[in-house]
Amino acid sequence: MVPVRREWEAWKEAYAARQTICCYEKGPGRLFILDNRPKPGESTTALRRIALHGIAAAIYLFCDEARSARAIREMIKRDYLGAWTESRIRDWLTQLTGRGLMWNEDDRYVALATRRSN
Repeated sequence: MVPVRREWEAWKEAYAARQTICCYEKGPGRLFILDNRPKPGESTTALRRIALHGIAAAIYLFCDEARSARAIREMIKRDYLGAWTESRIRDWLTQLTGRGLMWNEDDRYVALATRRSN
């Protein structure tokens, strides 16, 4: 079986059994991402709790649908008076993409965590 297909099948099984989560909880000026998905090539899960604050949290929430890097920069410029440089935004997006918390394709970014339902 192709590695991507194998990972997809493992994820589907874990999701169906309600064994994995990737969701966020929102608070004033902050966001907590809860993620216990297995890392690629691993079958074990361990809960990670990632805290995002201020602009980092705002960007993550803004990417609830696919957004271009340009749209993200424009949102920062409009809502935060350009407090983050383009380089800082790209570095942060690269970090979250590398941690499996965002998806990037063709310079468009989407947050993978969904709002936690109680």
